Amino acid sequence: MSTESSISRRSLLKVLSSAIAGTSLSGLIPSRSSAQEQPVKPKTNIADAAKQPRTSASMPGKFPGKVVLARDEKAWTNDAPDVKVLDRMLEGTLLALTGASNVGAAWREFVTPDDIIGLKVNPVAGKLLSTSPQIVHVIISQLEKAGIPRKNIEIWDRREFEMHETGFTADAFPGVRITGTERKDAAGSFRDKDGALYSEAVIDRDWYYWADVEEKYDEETFPYMVNEGKHSYFTGICTKELTKIINIPILKNAG
Repeated sequence: MSTESSISRRSLLKVLSSAIAGTSLSGLIPSRSSAQEQPVKPKTNIADAAKQPRTSASMPGKFPGKVVLARDEKAWTNDAPDVKVLDRMLEGTLLALTGASNVGAAWREFVTPDDIIGLKVNPVAGKLLSTSPQIVHVIISQLEKAGIPRKNIEIWDRREFEMHETGFTADAFPGVRITGTERKDAAGSFRDKDGALYSEAVIDRDWYYWADVEEKYDEETFPYMVNEGKHSYFTGICTKELTKIINIPILKNAG
């Protein structure tokens, strides 16, 4: 492919940084227009994604723009989240958001007993800065009140082993599946006996974000990225297993 139509991911970041800087300084320096100075905008498949039909469950959802904030100074006691206080806070926010009369009815505004529900956690920063297992326990308990069986609930994230390290284990969450895209075996290897990444069996090659940029990874980085090239594949956990996802994020950046 010609250099005029292809740039690396690293180069793309430089282009974006330059564009942001240029926007910030546009009122301070004289503008200069030149076709050669304009960054090459890579082609993508975003238009194909936009063609997917929308439903009543599509973003922005049933309550667009509505945010409920809950505070309780007793939510953290004895160096750990208090499950009873968290349960009361979450129930109150759901009732305020939906107007439902009880927490089961509130959850049924979003999920049904037939759904396969993924609780999306974020365990990347270790035990102290990751999604709290306590709040996940509370959500599961409330989903059960809404008639959701535990067998229909999965806790998932990108890296399965990070979930195990931060308390999301089968012993801690009996009857709930714990799963991730990037996986290691008992020996700590990302690859099976034939040298293939375990993650290759999890990604869905029919669903991907494509951009006309690419980068090669070294052997240390590659297992964490799953694939190289211009295709960024979605995990089969989302495309083949789950029907609803509940995001339980943390405040962090990607730096």
